[in-house]
Amino acid sequence: MIDSLIVKNFRCFESLELRDFARVNIIVGENASGKTALLESLFFGAGGSPDMALRLRGWRGVEPLVQLARSNDLYSTLWQELFFNHDTRRRISAEIRGSAGNNYKVEVFYGGPESSRLPLNGGLVSKEPPLLRLITFKGRDAAGKPFEVTPDITPAGLGPLATGEGAPVLFFSSTIRPPATETAQRFSNLRKEFKHQLLVDAVVNEFPIIKALDIEIESGTSYIFADIGGSRKERLGMVSGGLDKLVNILIGIQTTPQGTILIDEIENGIHHTKLEGLWSLFRQFADTNDTQIFASTHSWECLKAAQSVIKQHVADFSLIRAKSEDKRPSIQQFDGKQLLGALKQGGEIR
Repeated sequence: MIDSLIVKNFRCFESLELRDFARVNIIVGENASGKTALLESLFFGAGGSPDMALRLRGWRGVEPLVQLARSNDLYSTLWQELFFNHDTRRRISAEIRGSAGNNYKVEVFYGGPESSRLPLNGGLVSKEPPLLRLITFKGRDAAGKPFEVTPDITPAGLGPLATGEGAPVLFFSSTIRPPATETAQRFSNLRKEFKHQLLVDAVVNEFPIIKALDIEIESGTSYIFADIGGSRKERLGMVSGGLDKLVNILIGIQTTPQGTILIDEIENGIHHTKLEGLWSLFRQFADTNDTQIFASTHSWECLKAAQSVIKQHVADFSLIRAKSEDKRPSIQQFDGKQLLGALKQGGEIR
């Protein structure tokens, strides 16, 4: 599990150091207080590749670039939002330290300007004034191997984007679902190892409308389908968007043992009567698979629904509260006992 996070010059955080995380960490705070940025810091610190940086752009609603012209303006647009105050003169660092000695660190910085142009007409081009100021991603991957990559725009596209073996971490965005084929493949992997029944039983018990879950192919794409007692199975997303999200997350927990699950706005799509069961399932699955969860929420109902689960497993929970003071985020941490006490008293902790 992740024990600590140290971040400098990433997103809205000029400097941030957090320690003593629990099994299930609930993140609260007003809009624009840094909740999503904290989740992104954990995600980025666990891998820190150019590919991960571009995925963060997509989860923030930025459309992928269709054409890549070799220009400083376009190139810098890809990366500048990573930097605190968009100041690309700074050096980003994100460091994660784990209880099992699984430590990760990535640094992102601009080096000296690139001074060679692309070949023209198959020939070499002599040195000319700088064309691109390139960014570098440097650190160690999940296997402990050092990496250093400097993505460039070439006739083949933008690259390199990968940095080696990634850490076991999954990010569930509040706006974009994982690809259906990816979730179906994960569910298929569980079935091959006869591990899927725990998931199916949990879903059927919490949502009696569901009789069974399976994988079917529709228009050449694999999806998870549900038996709801009718004349045919239905694609799970058509039965319920919230249930589809829940199953996505539970599959993610099961298939990421000793990993980290990051969930932005955990309550989205889930009816308030199901929230207590949601917390119970997430804690149970996280404990069984030795997985750690960081989940943000805006909802008092969602927090209150966790109270009975926290009471039974107080050491497994913590609260992380993000606040914005003078347009700068500050983070407060509370252990499970403090969180439970605040919930009992009905205090405003969001």
